[in-house]
Amino acid sequence: SIFLRDILVTGLRIFMKKNGISMVTSKVAKLKTSVQVFSITLILWFLSSPDFTDEHIYYLRLILIFVTYFTIYTGIDYCYRNLKLINSTK
Repeated sequence: SIFLRDILVTGLRIFMKKNGISMVTSKVAKLKTSVQVFSITLILWFLSSPDFTDEHIYYLRLILIFVTYFTIYTGIDYCYRNLKLINSTK
């Protein structure tokens, strides 16, 4: 899901650049990057803990689910904002 979102956004960026349109970024997309970095750090911290238990797996899954849905949301937001921009330049 995250990989597909990044491919879609990259494709949109390439299309817009070829057509001379500046891509709109949002604070939500920038927040997504921070959330991903924080989540990766947290996951690595959990996994490296000597006290790692099966209970931690539950929390790791919750983190991954949240980050995945948040990333998908930002991809939809990115496409919506920029497709709206493309349509207004026609």
